[in-house]
Amino acid sequence: MCDICIKEHVQLHNHTDKSNLDGVPPVEKLVEYAKEMGAVAVGVTEHGNTLSMYPFLDACKRIGGINPVIGVEAYMIYGPSYLKKSKSTIFTPDEIVSDPLYEEIYGKLPLNGMKMHNHVLLLALNQKGVENINKIVTFSHRHFYSKPSLTHAFLRDHSDGILASSGCLAAEIPTLLKLGYKDEAEQVLQWYLNIFKDRFFIEFQRHDIPELDDTVNNGLLELVKKYKVPVIATNDIHYLRPEDEEIQRLLLKIATGNRKQKENEIDDSGDAMVFNGSGYHYASPDEMFEKMSVYGEDIAKDMLNNTVAIGKDAKYNPMVGVGFHMPKTHPELTDEQLNEKFRELVYKGAKERYGDPLPQEVIDRIEYELEVIIGKNLVGYFMILIDLIDFARKKGRIWNIRGSGAGCCCLYCLQISHTDPIRHNLLFERFLNPARVNMPDVDIDIPDTFREPLAKYLQQRYGVDKVARIMAYGKIKLKLAIQVSARMYGLNPQDVIALSKAVPNHYSTVEELEEDQNFMHLAMQFKDYKAILDTARKVVNREKTLSMHPAGVLIFDKSLDEYTGLHRLTKVDNSEGDDSDSDDAGSFASLLPAQMDMGAAEMGGFVKFDFLGVRNLTIIEETLRYIKQLTGKEISWYSIPTEYSDAYQVYWKGDNIGIFQVSSDPMRDVFKRLQPTNLDHITAVISLYRPGPMQYIDDYIAMHKGEEEVNYPSKVLEPILKETYGIMVYQEQIIQVLKLAGFSGGDADLIRRAISKKKLKEIVKHKEEFIQGMMQKYQMPAAECEQIWADIEKFAGYGFNKSHASSYAEVSTRTAWLKTHYRLAYLLASLNVEIKHNDKVLTYVGDARKSGIKILPPDVNKSEELFTVEGNNIRYGLAAIKHVATDSLAALVAERKANGNFKSIEDLLNRVNINTSTFAALLLSGALDSIILAGKEGEIVNPRLDGYNQVPKKFQCSIRNLAGFEKKGRKKENDVEVVTDDLAIEGIESEEPAPKKKKAKKEEEPIPVPQNFADWLRGEANVIGGIFVSTHPILLYLKGRKLSQCFNVDKPVIFADALEKMPVNTECYVLGIIEDIYHKLDKNWLWVSVIGFNKPSYRLAAFQNVNKLLPLANVDYLCLFRVSRGNKGFTVSEIRSIGNIYSSTTYI
Repeated sequence: MCDICIKEHVQLHNHTDKSNLDGVPPVEKLVEYAKEMGAVAVGVTEHGNTLSMYPFLDACKRIGGINPVIGVEAYMIYGPSYLKKSKSTIFTPDEIVSDPLYEEIYGKLPLNGMKMHNHVLLLALNQKGVENINKIVTFSHRHFYSKPSLTHAFLRDHSDGILASSGCLAAEIPTLLKLGYKDEAEQVLQWYLNIFKDRFFIEFQRHDIPELDDTVNNGLLELVKKYKVPVIATNDIHYLRPEDEEIQRLLLKIATGNRKQKENEIDDSGDAMVFNGSGYHYASPDEMFEKMSVYGEDIAKDMLNNTVAIGKDAKYNPMVGVGFHMPKTHPELTDEQLNEKFRELVYKGAKERYGDPLPQEVIDRIEYELEVIIGKNLVGYFMILIDLIDFARKKGRIWNIRGSGAGCCCLYCLQISHTDPIRHNLLFERFLNPARVNMPDVDIDIPDTFREPLAKYLQQRYGVDKVARIMAYGKIKLKLAIQVSARMYGLNPQDVIALSKAVPNHYSTVEELEEDQNFMHLAMQFKDYKAILDTARKVVNREKTLSMHPAGVLIFDKSLDEYTGLHRLTKVDNSEGDDSDSDDAGSFASLLPAQMDMGAAEMGGFVKFDFLGVRNLTIIEETLRYIKQLTGKEISWYSIPTEYSDAYQVYWKGDNIGIFQVSSDPMRDVFKRLQPTNLDHITAVISLYRPGPMQYIDDYIAMHKGEEEVNYPSKVLEPILKETYGIMVYQEQIIQVLKLAGFSGGDADLIRRAISKKKLKEIVKHKEEFIQGMMQKYQMPAAECEQIWADIEKFAGYGFNKSHASSYAEVSTRTAWLKTHYRLAYLLASLNVEIKHNDKVLTYVGDARKSGIKILPPDVNKSEELFTVEGNNIRYGLAAIKHVATDSLAALVAERKANGNFKSIEDLLNRVNINTSTFAALLLSGALDSIILAGKEGEIVNPRLDGYNQVPKKFQCSIRNLAGFEKKGRKKENDVEVVTDDLAIEGIESEEPAPKKKKAKKEEEPIPVPQNFADWLRGEANVIGGIFVSTHPILLYLKGRKLSQCFNVDKPVIFADALEKMPVNTECYVLGIIEDIYHKLDKNWLWVSVIGFNKPSYRLAAFQNVNKLLPLANVDYLCLFRVSRGNKGFTVSEIRSIGNIYSSTTYI
């Protein structure tokens, strides 16, 4: 080899983990390995995307010595014939017809053997090339057809600054050569040469694939000689080391769902279960020369030298670590003038918040924050935020600043945040750390109905080409990693399922499994268990799925083509947890996502906001609207008190169903025990009620009530930990403790982050500094300092952001105030906002009934589509019924309002075009009862049966299906064949051919359905969603009797709804319906979920006499239970089964 090939080398055609479940190495690992191998440059060419661009540039800058080459392996769509055949609307007719290679080449070739897409390798040589690659990626994703699809015409018009190659075996020219179309391959080459000139290279690879190594490469050599085309050598890298091939095969199995590889499949885009051939690793320069020298040493040298030259020549403008790209809200102002304007706005707002003259504490806080904000050149960011909140305010919408932004006093003064950081003792460093060069992270909750109007405003204000959403990655979870690994080692399906089920849901690493005795006991039964675990270790937590961030929005200062491309719309990732309570559909529908995630956006210095659509805020807006509509009062959300008021009775009584952040059953129980008396108590519970710190809730309550003594790790910490009774609940408390040792607020926050991320080297270093600082400053014994540090390490992993909890506590208490003073409006709003979420509707229906508000049944002559108020009650909304068509309901309500009430079923069907499913749901829900029973007062009528008998058979079929009468697998009444060959008499043959068999329809008999009303209740439960609104099985059973008249027992009898009021250490009988049962076989324990008139259900446990109780525990059975209540819940010792609630015999 020549010296340059030995000393310098470059790999240009490489895939990282951003080639989803196809490439193995993370971007940083690729760059590190390239440097380790002595490379002077390295390329990244993901499949159809540039998601790795900013992490790639950042890694090259940090690691140093490696020149980055930005590229993409695009999908060139072949054959408009495919598109014409499929009548695709992805491409316009002009885009199909204008393909420059269609008429001359592809239009004349048969489709057999050709793939819809062929690869093309594109590398950016300069900044113009980067912009064009971004445009190509955007176009490809806007024209997504099975894959991101690029046309020849668009590539031709955006080829400046780009180098192209003939690509891998799945590219155009190699595919044509493989199929024997040499002339056509030559024509395609001529087209590329005409477009790219000397920027087109013939690419050679060898992967032990005969058709590639021989047929294709020999054909390419002929083209090289004939047209004098320059050559390069690549290895189409998908993993770093040969042994990593196993990981890649595993990832492909995950990507393809274990689909078998198609015959002759060579597409390396992740479609195949495995790649054809081998050796897709990072090959050394010696290995590359040895591979390519089979075609001659001279051309092999040319290949490698050209590859090095391209790697060195690629030059771009700095794109990471160059400051912030700040859109200008006031282009007429200089930076100094903008800073002064911002200062004036802050102080003006501060006087409105804190009074004039301002307290010195407020002035000091503002000046400190302004120094950091102005010093970091971030005033532009805050001016954008002012602009966005002004738009929301003008539209009369509400919002909430959550997260660390609530700790910024400037935001509070600007009326952007509603949380006073001084009152709550919140830290600015937790929001904007002076020690870090980073963009602020302001998270804004908005009503979910406001997301699209806000998106439209952003586009109008800053430009359609300057606003985009952010991508997010889902990870391979531990259960899936174990499943795929176990399959790989030949475990049968039953064992694979058993092994994956043994993985606790909250585990995320193999190391946790190895410490789990139950799992390891099962795993060790398989001989390859160690290999299974080691393989799972290699793939767990790798990026698996690509989705849209539920809230993140980017605002660019220039057209985003200069920075990135757009991705196609994908599903929204709502993995953020209970903060995310929004609908994906229609949220920011007008915004496409940029090809970057949160980390990439931060690396590039782009302006980012989180706008999380929260249905709770929509409920609040609707409540305020209904209050004005029902009472005439106009209430300002921000004037509602958050400190202690009569609204706190909601928490004391466990009446906090639906209250923001605190509505779960266990959370309600915590507040009933705590009896909060100030906002700090609610803030603390929101912070503690999570895995980890939840273990301290009982201690917190006991110390709050004075039942336990408060112990502090040190007297020095008492001022910091007093509000939480000596427990380090908040991240801010950890920072404050660290500051005692002499660390600045910024450094203390960095140390907290390092501890929570278990960065051992930093932890050891900072521990020593902390101990020395505390000993010197407070003359504290070393052992005491060690104990404090141990507490810091323990709590840093799950300490909660107090700024976040404080802002949510304020929303919670304001919501509680609305529920306390305007319950009817609050419940009406809740039901209508959640009308398509059946579980929430049922919860609010139960809450209303317990509050003494009747839920009137649906009625086609009284109900609207939404829930409505009638007097002091709520009428059920038709749209809450399952299986109804929205357009049918709208037509029904409009017709009734225009022409009066419906007189009968016939009248309804004559006036409204209604589909069978909608009609069946209305009948079964009871919405037609009033018109069926009209004029039949005093008669005993089953309105569901009567309605069923009045309608044609097509409606009856839907009714039977929704009511559960139509059994699965029932055979339909088929026509019967009858032979009518009268001439075919024995011994005589007819001269005419026998007539064809004719089909005579059998006279259909009516399909029997139940006659008793109770048997029809299942249909009501099916379409309402598990509850009853017209009547109730318990009422049918009681027949007007009191509970005490029904049962001769020695203990009081209550309905299941009253269980929550049952005192601890008491026993009684409970009448309820079994909703679910769970039998834990290994310990022979039984749990029975019991419901009364309303949701929620209650769980009764049986640890003794289970074999006696189990036969009596049947779902949908009305039962009498003997129940005792202890400190840990309810136990059942006796079950008296009354009968199935859907059987008429139960009520005899």
